[in-house]
Amino acid sequence: MESKGVKTVVFSCEALSNPIMHNSLSAFISILNSWGYRDVSGIVYVRNIYGYIVRHYREFTFRHKNRLNIGSWLAKHRGMFDYPSVYPALNDIFGKKLSFHVYEEVGSVLNHFLKFMGLNLKSDERERSNAGVAPIDIEFYRQANIKSCVHRGLNLSEELKKEYGLLWSEKISEYPSLLTYENIMENFDWKKLKLEFNLSDEQLDLIQENPNRHNDIDVYKLSDLLSFLVENMVKK
Repeated sequence: MESKGVKTVVFSCEALSNPIMHNSLSAFISILNSWGYRDVSGIVYVRNIYGYIVRHYREFTFRHKNRLNIGSWLAKHRGMFDYPSVYPALNDIFGKKLSFHVYEEVGSVLNHFLKFMGLNLKSDERERSNAGVAPIDIEFYRQANIKSCVHRGLNLSEELKKEYGLLWSEKISEYPSLLTYENIMENFDWKKLKLEFNLSDEQLDLIQENPNRHNDIDVYKLSDLLSFLVENMVKK
């Protein structure tokens, strides 16, 4: 790469923010340092904690065969979302050269990153946007995981809409169950996070803000119905 004039290499991996990866990340940076690459820095885009929990839960259910509901899953993985512990630890690994950005504040992450890197480029992200998977489909996949069925990414909500004209309310979500889990942020040292990255009160509020979706329809009230549909729409 040096022979071709490459001065900057970007490694991008969401999993590196997971505490279980910190030792591996530290070892990787040590190897780079031993090869003479000492200007190693990091950049993170940090989501609102509630939104990140929900998106991570859906990803684990869709792609990694999670069988737990969101409350039980969070109890098992709570350490991943302890921002005041996770990100200062990452900052230490990067020798205090970790740049911290609030996802909800920057708009286009890709355009922000390009500007941050000093690149005079602008990306058209319209075809790159990820709409995610509907909560009703995630619970369908969870029921399939419980029954050890292979759902192969079947889009239940679209199938039912196409075949029967059945529409699901956008108010269906995991949030009512998530928000009953009262200890999401218990003992999290938010002052430590604020001081570590010199965050404003407004930035900290964006990260911590409760989505106030207690009145959504709890998707788990449909679990029995979706379990029945799994038995009739997918095979083991």
